[in-house]
Amino acid sequence: MGLLTYNKTIAHNRFRRPHYPRFVTYIITYRCNMHCVMCTIPSLKSSEELDLHQIQAIFSQLKGLDAVRITGGEPFIRRDLPDVVNVILRSAHPKRVIISTNALLGDRITDTVKHVHSPHRMHFEISLDGIGDEHDLVRGGKGAFQEAMNTLHRVSELRMQEGFNVNVSQVIMDEKGFITYFELQALLDPLGIDIYPVIAYDANTALYSKKNRITDPADAYLYNAHFKGKLRDFLLTLIRKDSYRERGTWMAKRYYLMGIYHRLINGVDMPNPRCIALYSHLRINPDGTVPVCMHNSHIVGNLSANGFEEVWFGKKIKPQREWVNMCPGCWVGCEIIPNGIYTGDIWRSLRLRDIGKFFRSPK
Repeated sequence: MGLLTYNKTIAHNRFRRPHYPRFVTYIITYRCNMHCVMCTIPSLKSSEELDLHQIQAIFSQLKGLDAVRITGGEPFIRRDLPDVVNVILRSAHPKRVIISTNALLGDRITDTVKHVHSPHRMHFEISLDGIGDEHDLVRGGKGAFQEAMNTLHRVSELRMQEGFNVNVSQVIMDEKGFITYFELQALLDPLGIDIYPVIAYDANTALYSKKNRITDPADAYLYNAHFKGKLRDFLLTLIRKDSYRERGTWMAKRYYLMGIYHRLINGVDMPNPRCIALYSHLRINPDGTVPVCMHNSHIVGNLSANGFEEVWFGKKIKPQREWVNMCPGCWVGCEIIPNGIYTGDIWRSLRLRDIGKFFRSPK
């Protein structure tokens, strides 16, 4: 995306003008081969899934995409995922396709890299929440850790040949997670792979539960004072770290961690960019329906049945855009990072003088 186009996108979001999305989150399936303790997806009813023809029809209508994030469930449950990625790349020409995975289907992951016609445009986010039995317990499956590590070794070798990106995501749910983070990073350093933490939140998001709408997304984080004290030291250590390999990813993660720090440690909602759900950020459910965001599962239309123009620029979406405009803000990473990027807030928040203020913030 050129600077002029980026500035126009920021202006559209600032003045709340409907425009073509730049970032797509495609929940390709609700099916999964794990039962993670922090995930509510198993409680969802199975959903009809778009086939390749429908996916092509939808993505061919999207213009100027920067990134498509494919998530689930477990995306590699779908055996046609390599074909899905190729269809998206050829139809919408995004600069990057990001796939979130538990890495248990290693053969399918490596086959995807070999099958995709532009593997250098791919980015894998692999979940790893502990070491050995600890990870297995969180993910709900014996042997999950070893299989994920086997996959990481394989994709690390492929990355050197094909030029794609890979990082690990760790969900931290208790104090032990702080120690585990550094132990995992020591395991991953020889592979040249960075690990980024995600602070777990109460599983009350609307999109992955049976709820329709969350009235106050800020209530998602529920931790006691002792945990917050440990969290403060952990976050400061990571935010001050400056040795990450993939600079763009690290800037986004640093922005996320700064927001966590201010909310959970200082009790201040900062940064707090305007939400770009239904503006620069489009979410697509497995059946082609379009929800508002993580905290509002209201459906504004079906891209397969109605077409993009009708759904995105029609009358039915307007009340939900008004809801987005009035939302006080949340701090869930998969929402907030696109918000920070496409409002320009990430650059304002990460200026050196702002980072200096952050380090001097109240304890």
